[in-house]
Amino acid sequence: MNEHRGRTHETTDTSLRVLDAVADLEGATVSEIADELDMAVSTAHKHLQTLLGNGLIVKHDDEYQLGLKLYHLGSKAKRREPQFMLAREKTYELAERTREVVNFSVLENGRAITLFDSLDTGTLEGFQRGQYFYLHSTAAGKAMLAEMDESQIDTIVDQWGLPKFTEYTITDRETLCEELEQVRKRGYAVNKQESWENLKAVAVPVTASDGEVLGAMDVSGSPHRISYERSIARTLAKSVDELERALESHTVLESHWNDR
Repeated sequence: MNEHRGRTHETTDTSLRVLDAVADLEGATVSEIADELDMAVSTAHKHLQTLLGNGLIVKHDDEYQLGLKLYHLGSKAKRREPQFMLAREKTYELAERTREVVNFSVLENGRAITLFDSLDTGTLEGFQRGQYFYLHSTAAGKAMLAEMDESQIDTIVDQWGLPKFTEYTITDRETLCEELEQVRKRGYAVNKQESWENLKAVAVPVTASDGEVLGAMDVSGSPHRISYERSIARTLAKSVDELERALESHTVLESHWNDR
């Protein structure tokens, strides 16, 4: 639940819930959306028409789907901070040098969202740019959590819980706190198939010039491929150090990459 929901406008809030339902259902009829949200079909239809009129969804036959205007808005959001574009450059640079899958994620509303990854297409099911992730079950998320104080961690856990995704997922606070302490000691976080089976990742936090956590950079792949986690962590740490020095000096790098 969003902690700011109590201060929102009810009608707007309902429209956004309908938009989320369209996304979660990956396209649905008005009846399916009404059932999902436990609301009257007429109410769902009214909000769908508002979203449709504003280009946030589209309609094919009787099914409502997300509109590409959301992609347009998301692309603009990625460019809102110069720091993000520096991180983008370093993400692709490291991927080209190592031939590994490299991702850069940031914290937003208590979850991690991947802004940039080195895959041209999402070849791993459910793992792609623009995807939200829970912090406790991802390397990037744990890397960011480890930089927070106890009250911040408690707020996020209270907000989102510790849902289980695989048999390896951490689902209790005590174990999570122990894991975060290990992250602090070694300087990097590891996801050992905690989000998806057969997916391992190593992550290092990225700190902005003001000392706040900007995000995390990670390398991900099969457990066999990501078996040398200390070596990967050293490579990541070097790239993150270069990125943080660029952020500190406000260097603007010229990108040799097309918009992705």
